[in-house]
Amino acid sequence: APSPAELLAALRNTACDVVITDFGMPSADNADGLTLLKALQREWPSVFIIVLTLIENVGVLRSVLQLGIPGLVNKADSLSVLSRCIAAVVARRHPYVSASIKANLERQQRGRWADHHVALSPREAEVLRYFATGM
Repeated sequence: APSPAELLAALRNTACDVVITDFGMPSADNADGLTLLKALQREWPSVFIIVLTLIENVGVLRSVLQLGIPGLVNKADSLSVLSRCIAAVVARRHPYVSASIKANLERQQRGRWADHHVALSPREAEVLRYFATGM
């Protein structure tokens, strides 16, 4: 599905066990990825969600994990990583976070400013994304 609205519409007509979605899908209403993930969790609570992303912003990645999303994979990772993620998530061994995303999160944690880090709330992250896109 090329947009969040089309993904939601497809899910209303197609039963599935796992949804693999991009975090940054373009949408007509400029909804962010967190909004889509919350809608998926609310409407299909039994469906496993795996997020693919190129986002390296640790605040956004943590926000995704705080939602309880069971799988988080970097788009730059190999397809075998995605296969392992799917298997782990379906076997309920989650959250599954790909090694490249884990390394990014750990780098931030070890950073010299880690003690002073203040996580953005999902709403603050959304406002920041809107600002960065010129809204």
